[in-house]
Amino acid sequence: MTAVHRSQLDALDDARADGGRVFDGGSVTPLVIGMMLCLLLLGAGVVAAGSAALARRNLQSACDGATSSLAAGVTLDQLAAGGAAGFDRQIAEYLGGRMPGASAVAGSTATEIIARCQADAPVTFGAIFGHSTVHFTVDSTSRIYRN
Repeated sequence: MTAVHRSQLDALDDARADGGRVFDGGSVTPLVIGMMLCLLLLGAGVVAAGSAALARRNLQSACDGATSSLAAGVTLDQLAAGGAAGFDRQIAEYLGGRMPGASAVAGSTATEIIARCQADAPVTFGAIFGHSTVHFTVDSTSRIYRN
Protein backbone atom coordinates (compact mmCIF):
# COMPACT_ATOMS: atom_id res chain seq x y z
CA MET A 1 0.00 0.00 0.00
CA THR A 2 1.21 3.41 -0.90
CA ALA A 3 1.28 6.19 1.60
CA VAL A 4 -0.69 9.29 0.67
CA HIS A 5 0.63 12.58 1.80
CA ARG A 6 -1.79 14.73 3.75
CA SER A 7 -1.59 17.51 1.15
CA GLN A 8 -3.11 15.15 -1.44
CA LEU A 9 -6.36 14.72 0.49
CA ASP A 10 -9.21 16.98 -0.49
CA ALA A 11 -11.29 19.04 1.92
CA LEU A 12 -13.98 16.38 2.16
CA ASP A 13 -11.49 13.79 3.31
CA ASP A 14 -10.11 16.29 5.81
CA ALA A 15 -13.58 16.84 7.21
CA ARG A 16 -14.24 13.11 7.50
CA ALA A 17 -10.91 12.62 9.18
CA ASP A 18 -11.85 15.29 11.71
CA GLY A 19 -15.01 13.56 12.95
CA GLY A 20 -17.15 12.97 9.88
CA ARG A 21 -18.84 16.35 9.70
CA VAL A 22 -18.92 18.10 6.36
CA PHE A 23 -19.77 21.80 6.33
CA ASP A 24 -22.06 22.66 3.42
CA GLY A 25 -23.90 25.58 5.02
CA GLY A 26 -25.37 28.06 2.58
CA SER A 27 -25.58 25.71 -0.39
CA VAL A 28 -29.26 24.84 0.17
CA THR A 29 -30.51 28.39 0.77
CA PRO A 30 -29.85 29.69 -2.79
CA LEU A 31 -31.45 26.55 -4.20
CA VAL A 32 -34.60 27.01 -2.11
CA ILE A 33 -34.82 30.71 -3.01
CA GLY A 34 -34.33 29.94 -6.71
CA MET A 35 -36.99 27.25 -6.70
CA MET A 36 -39.44 29.55 -4.89
CA LEU A 37 -38.89 32.24 -7.52
CA CYS A 38 -39.45 29.68 -10.29
CA LEU A 39 -42.68 28.52 -8.65
CA LEU A 40 -43.90 32.08 -8.19
CA LEU A 41 -43.17 32.88 -11.84
CA LEU A 42 -44.94 29.69 -12.94
CA GLY A 43 -47.94 30.55 -10.76
CA ALA A 44 -48.09 34.08 -12.21
CA GLY A 45 -47.98 32.60 -15.72
CA VAL A 46 -50.86 30.24 -14.99
CA VAL A 47 -52.94 33.07 -13.51
CA ALA A 48 -52.17 35.35 -16.50
CA ALA A 49 -53.08 32.63 -19.01
CA GLY A 50 -56.30 31.88 -17.14
CA SER A 51 -57.20 35.55 -17.02
CA ALA A 52 -56.67 35.93 -20.76
CA ALA A 53 -58.71 32.80 -21.52
CA LEU A 54 -61.60 34.02 -19.38
CA ALA A 55 -61.51 37.45 -21.01
CA ARG A 56 -61.75 35.86 -24.47
CA ARG A 57 -64.59 33.61 -23.35
CA ASN A 58 -66.44 36.60 -21.89
CA LEU A 59 -66.04 38.54 -25.14
CA GLN A 60 -67.29 35.56 -27.16
CA SER A 61 -70.26 35.16 -24.82
CA ALA A 62 -71.16 38.86 -25.05
CA CYS A 63 -70.83 38.84 -28.85
CA ASP A 64 -72.99 35.70 -29.10
CA GLY A 65 -75.57 37.30 -26.83
CA ALA A 66 -75.62 40.46 -28.93
CA THR A 67 -76.23 38.62 -32.20
CA SER A 68 -78.79 36.27 -30.61
CA SER A 69 -80.66 39.18 -29.06
CA LEU A 70 -80.68 41.04 -32.35
CA ALA A 71 -81.77 37.96 -34.30
CA ALA A 72 -84.64 37.39 -31.88
CA GLY A 73 -86.00 40.88 -32.56
CA VAL A 74 -85.76 40.84 -36.36
CA THR A 75 -87.81 38.93 -38.91
CA LEU A 76 -86.64 37.73 -42.30
CA ASP A 77 -89.03 40.22 -43.93
CA GLN A 78 -87.51 43.14 -42.00
CA LEU A 79 -84.01 41.95 -42.92
CA ALA A 80 -84.95 41.73 -46.61
CA ALA A 81 -86.45 45.24 -46.45
CA GLY A 82 -83.09 46.69 -45.32
CA GLY A 83 -83.45 46.41 -41.57
CA ALA A 84 -79.70 45.77 -41.15
CA ALA A 85 -78.87 49.47 -41.12
CA GLY A 86 -78.72 49.90 -37.35
CA PHE A 87 -77.13 46.58 -36.42
CA ASP A 88 -73.73 48.08 -35.58
CA ARG A 89 -75.27 50.53 -33.13
CA GLN A 90 -77.53 47.93 -31.52
CA ILE A 91 -74.72 45.42 -31.04
CA ALA A 92 -72.43 48.15 -29.70
CA GLU A 93 -75.10 49.13 -27.14
CA TYR A 94 -75.48 45.50 -26.06
CA LEU A 95 -71.71 45.05 -25.71
CA GLY A 96 -71.28 48.38 -23.91
CA GLY A 97 -73.31 47.15 -20.97
CA ARG A 98 -71.38 43.90 -20.69
CA MET A 99 -67.84 44.70 -21.80
CA PRO A 100 -66.91 48.39 -21.65
CA GLY A 101 -64.54 49.34 -24.43
CA ALA A 102 -65.63 46.55 -26.78
CA SER A 103 -66.53 47.39 -30.36
CA ALA A 104 -68.33 45.48 -33.08
CA VAL A 105 -68.96 45.49 -36.80
CA ALA A 106 -72.18 43.81 -37.87
CA GLY A 107 -73.59 42.60 -41.12
CA SER A 108 -76.17 40.20 -42.41
CA THR A 109 -76.91 37.61 -45.03
CA ALA A 110 -80.37 36.60 -46.18
CA THR A 111 -80.99 34.55 -43.01
CA GLU A 112 -78.20 35.41 -40.54
CA ILE A 113 -76.79 38.24 -38.49
CA ILE A 114 -73.01 38.27 -38.36
CA ALA A 115 -70.85 40.28 -35.96
CA ARG A 116 -67.12 40.66 -35.37
CA CYS A 117 -66.43 41.91 -31.85
CA GLN A 118 -63.13 43.30 -30.56
CA ALA A 119 -61.88 44.28 -27.12
CA ASP A 120 -58.68 44.93 -25.21
CA ALA A 121 -58.85 42.94 -21.99
CA PRO A 122 -56.64 43.47 -18.94
CA VAL A 123 -54.53 40.46 -17.94
CA THR A 124 -53.79 39.72 -14.29
CA PHE A 125 -49.99 39.79 -13.76
CA GLY A 126 -49.64 40.65 -17.45
CA ALA A 127 -47.14 43.41 -16.72
CA ILE A 128 -44.68 40.77 -15.48
CA PHE A 129 -44.66 39.28 -18.98
CA GLY A 130 -44.67 42.60 -20.83
CA HIS A 131 -48.35 42.76 -21.85
CA SER A 132 -50.84 44.22 -19.39
CA THR A 133 -53.67 43.92 -21.94
CA VAL A 134 -54.48 41.47 -24.71
CA HIS A 135 -56.48 42.28 -27.84
CA PHE A 136 -59.15 39.75 -28.80
CA THR A 137 -61.30 39.48 -31.91
CA VAL A 138 -64.20 37.02 -32.06
CA ASP A 139 -66.92 36.28 -34.61
CA SER A 140 -70.53 35.38 -33.96
CA THR A 141 -73.39 34.34 -36.19
CA SER A 142 -77.08 33.97 -35.34
CA ARG A 143 -79.73 32.60 -37.64
CA ILE A 144 -83.13 34.28 -38.02
CA TYR A 145 -86.01 31.80 -38.09
CA ARG A 146 -89.05 34.09 -38.02
CA ASN A 147 -90.74 35.53 -41.10
